[in-house]
Amino acid sequence: MRKLIVIIFIFLTYLNSAEINTAQLEIQAKIYPKLLTFVTNFDKKYPNSIVIAIVYSDEFETEAEEFKSLVYKNFTDGIKNKKVELFLIPENITTQSKINIDAAYILSNSTTIKNTIAQLNKKGIVTMSGTDKALELGALFGIKISERIQLRLNKKTFQNGKYIFDQSLLRTVTIYEEN
Repeated sequence: MRKLIVIIFIFLTYLNSAEINTAQLEIQAKIYPKLLTFVTNFDKKYPNSIVIAIVYSDEFETEAEEFKSLVYKNFTDGIKNKKVELFLIPENITTQSKINIDAAYILSNSTTIKNTIAQLNKKGIVTMSGTDKALELGALFGIKISERIQLRLNKKTFQNGKYIFDQSLLRTVTIYEEN
């Protein structure tokens, strides 16, 4: 009986480790939308609003909704006088979406999201990872939280893309390279 309880406890701990905690979501919701202000020609690229798609897999639906509410809470007045619009898009219909987006927040650990991330990057859409796996699969930005918060830039994605950011941002990021 004890072995069964221990196995169940280990299994539940494993399941919970795949989730993103609220503190991590809060940090991402404060940092990621502001990244777009470092895009060169910000006012021309985003004349009226900033549209962010929250692309999520089923296991992260709750976190996607929480991220959306946190961003709206943090940016009630928008960013640099630009309205922030957020859309929840399940990862299985991302490529079918007709919404014109400026950025995508990726909440998935599924390797099937890799093609979606690649398509978004190819269009010049800034991709931001909600999970470490999304950064590994090609998202442009990620955040690592340890003793301090590190904004990570996927070197391969950046080099293959058409991204132009203010140099002050590029000097502060930690470069992420695939092993």
